[in-house]
Amino acid sequence: MWYFLNLYLQQVLGYGAFASGAALLPMTIFIMVSMVVLAPRLIGRFGPKPLIVAGPLVLAAGLVFLSLARPEEGGLASGLVNTSFQVGSAIGLAAVSALAVSQSAGQLGDPQALTDGFSAGFLAAAGIAVAGALLALLTIRQPRSPEPTPVEPDQAPVQEPALSAP
Repeated sequence: MWYFLNLYLQQVLGYGAFASGAALLPMTIFIMVSMVVLAPRLIGRFGPKPLIVAGPLVLAAGLVFLSLARPEEGGLASGLVNTSFQVGSAIGLAAVSALAVSQSAGQLGDPQALTDGFSAGFLAAAGIAVAGALLALLTIRQPRSPEPTPVEPDQAPVQEPALSAP
C-alpha cells in the first residue's frame, strides 16, 4: 500500500517527493498512536485474534476504496487511507507490482492508464489482506481464561496473630 500510494500521489496526482511524503504523514502518525495507545486497550478487552482478523479486513476495505478513486478524488482517498494499516512484503510487493505494470504497460505517462494499473495493484493487495484475515481467523486460537477456583470457608487463609514486642 505504501509503495503504490506514494507512486500514485507522485505519478498520477503530480505531487512532488516532499508533498507526497507529507500526505502520508497523517497515516504514519495515526498508526503510531494506534499502536501505542489504542492497540493495548483493545487487545486487553477483546484479545488478539479479533484484532488480527479485523485489521486486514479494514485494510482490504481501504484498498478496495482506493482502487475506485478517480484521479480528482485523490485527496479524499489519501485521507481515508489514514485508517488503514501498513501491509506488504518483498514477495507481495513484487507480485502486486507485476500485476499493476501489466495493466498499464505500454501506456506510460497516461494518467488514466497509470490509475488503472494502480487500481489493479490496490485490488490485489486487498485480496492479500482478506486472505491474511481468513488465515488468522482459521488458525489463531484464543487462549481460554483459567476459571477461578472457589475457596471453601474452611480453606480460607488463616490470619497469623501479630507478634507483640516484649
